[in-house]
Amino acid sequence: MKITAKYYNIIRDIARKPEETLELPGETSVAEALTTIARRYGPPMERLLLAPQGGKSIYLSLFLNGQRLADKDLPAILEPDDELLLMPAIAGG
Repeated sequence: MKITAKYYNIIRDIARKPEETLELPGETSVAEALTTIARRYGPPMERLLLAPQGGKSIYLSLFLNGQRLADKDLPAILEPDDELLLMPAIAGG
């Protein structure tokens, strides 16, 4: 199955591209796709995307087909042609 992953800010800098098409096995969850992306680009990306204790980093905002995902949504199974957007969380002050 193919999905599109879009990267913003420092995530885009590490991937060296704004987006890519990922070929994933059927029945792949959002969490599994996130881990696949993190491992593809190594430790700098892993630190941005994944929490040390497992799961998604609190510093990452995820959107699936334009809808923001919460941690409880990570087990959701992706569908062909889904769009997963990864953006570092932004804080203001």
